[in-house]
Parts: sequence; structure tokens; C-alpha cells
Amino acid sequence: MSTLKNELIDKLNSCSFTWHKFIEEIPDKFFTIERVKNFYQLIDDIEKKRNIAKSKPINISIEPTNKCNLECTLCPTKYSDTTMPRGLMQIDTFEKSLSLISDSVFYIALQNWGEPLLHKKLPDFLEIAHKNNIYWWFSTNASLKINTDTVTRILSAGYGKIIFDIDGLTNETYQKYRVKGDLNLVLKNVALFTKIKKEINSDVLLEGRMIVNKYNQDEVDNFEDFCLRIGLDKATLHKLQVNNGNIDLLPDSPEYRYSNYHNKEKFPDVCHRLYSSMAINWDGRVSACCLTYDESSDFAVISKNTETFDSIWNNDMFSSARNVFSMSSSRARDRKETICATCRGNLGISNTKLKYFRDTFAICIENN
Repeated sequence: MSTLKNELIDKLNSCSFTWHKFIEEIPDKFFTIERVKNFYQLIDDIEKKRNIAKSKPINISIEPTNKCNLECTLCPTKYSDTTMPRGLMQIDTFEKSLSLISDSVFYIALQNWGEPLLHKKLPDFLEIAHKNNIYWWFSTNASLKINTDTVTRILSAGYGKIIFDIDGLTNETYQKYRVKGDLNLVLKNVALFTKIKKEINSDVLLEGRMIVNKYNQDEVDNFEDFCLRIGLDKATLHKLQVNNGNIDLLPDSPEYRYSNYHNKEKFPDVCHRLYSSMAINWDGRVSACCLTYDESSDFAVISKNTETFDSIWNNDMFSSARNVFSMSSSRARDRKETICATCRGNLGISNTKLKYFRDTFAICIENN
């Protein structure tokens, strides 16, 4: 492990941040002096609760598409009558986004609300990220037809990670959450990825993930062995995002639940997301985080005319959102109302003001 990476992880441990869990698996080559300096500045911005950040985010969600082939239980894309426009990100929007943040981000997530593999140019996006020396990852339901050429190009696009959502070890338990999914097709595609990875000696990490819920909770103990047996590099168990109206979908064990769904926790004194990350939707709309869904929750739009990242990152919406936590008297009077004023970094049962998109975990300005 490089000195830069070691020192940064030690700093994160001393600050009680959890980011090191995400960056430990990122190869040393991505820890440039510029990015590490920016990370230290980010920590300072959080500790001082600055409304105007001196740092840039360390990770970005960039959405190739918000179209999806499944109708997962808690995801808003299951509703075809939604007013949210559906589409595919253009290459120039992706390149413009990267040009604004490539010097600061350690990794990008090529996903948000849709299924990334529905975008035929996804391999192009990954190759562009690789050329910009950016680690990438995305998750996929993998329940769709994928050709060998696409898999080969993805696995040849430098360093990255692909997460396969395997939310059940039988079709019966899998389809309880992954509605309209086909576990047999998922496993067929996993076999194709693992086969080609070996053939070309790819550096891409292949991970199996189970979102633990009340239907698959009895399969947890066998999940890691299952993933390793089918050729994946690792397996992880993920906690389910719900809204306060469908907590009954959570597993029985508190070990696999976010604690704020069964405990009334205090509101945090700062939201790290407002400094460390943001989401760029397929059409260039910028959201404070990947949990917001409606257009009225957006903070900005990236276009070909966007000259600087600061014009977005420290605009009235982002600075007002940070001001919710700092309550600086110099900003409180002219603070813009944002979704962050309702969320306040607490997605649990303590926050009775949260509004959700119908019966999903996506938060929005107004109930839909």
C-alpha cells in the first residue's frame, strides 16, 4: 500500500469516518497527490461545516440511464406513469461531467436509478473513465441478455468493480424483491463474466451482493460460499433501504438493518454527503445525493456551457443545504429551501417530515 494511501486511511480512522471501507480496495495508482490533498481539505470542510466548500467531492454517481427492465419492490422506476423523464446519457454529457471533477474523485459509480447495462455505450463510458485515471464501479441486476463483445469490452476497461445483485438463492426468494427478474439468467451472465475475466486476465473485481430482506434472510449464511462457488471474487451483504411505511420488509436480525429504522436516533450535526459526493442524472441534472428522485429536488444542471465546477458545487442550493447544519447567521436569512432541510441526514423513524415517492425508499420534496 502506498504511503499516500496509508496516511489517508490512518487519518480517516482517527476522524471516525467510514470512507476507508470504500477506498481500501481502490488500487494505489489512483491516489494522486491532488486527490489526496483534496480529501484532506474535504475533511477540514466537514469539521468546520463550511457553507462554501474549498474541496471537491471524492466520489460521484453518474447515471447512464434511468430506464430499467425490472420492477423492484422499493424502487421508483417500477412506475411507468411517473412524471420523471426517461432517457440515456449522451457521451458529451459524460465527458463534460468528468472534465469538471476528474482531478478530485477517487471513483465514480456508473449508476443511479436505472440498469446501466441497458445503455449500449456503457463500455465507452468505462473506457473514458479509465483514460482519465478514475476507478469505476456499477451494480447490475444482470437479468437481461448480454453479448460476449460487451462483456469483453467492460472487463478490458481498466480497474473497476461490477456488483451483481443476487437477492436470493432460489427464484422464489429472488423474485420477491427483484420483480420480473430471472435468477437463472443472472447466473448465466455471471458465468460469462467470470469466464471472460479469466481468459483476458482482467483487473475488474466481480462481486456478488445480497440485499437482505425478510424473504431471503434464511439464505444469508450460505451466500458467500455460493458466490465463491460460481466464480465471483467476493460476496457482500447489504442493508435494505425502506421508507417508514414499509419497515415490515426488513429482516428480523438487527445486524442486517440500518439502526435508524428501529431506533429513534439523533439528527447528525453535519451531512457528509454534501461535501463528499453528488449524483449526476442522465440528462445532466445534479442532485445532492442518490436518494432524491423528483426534479424539484435537483440543485443544478451540467451543460456544455458549464464553465467551472465551483459554479455548481458552491451555488445557492448547495451552500444553503450545508447551511442547514451550520446555521451561519450570514447565510440563514437568504437560505434557499432544499430537500436537505427536510432530510437533515436522518432517513429513519425519528424524521417524521420525510416525504417519499409513493411506496419506495426514494425521497422527494412532495409526496407523490
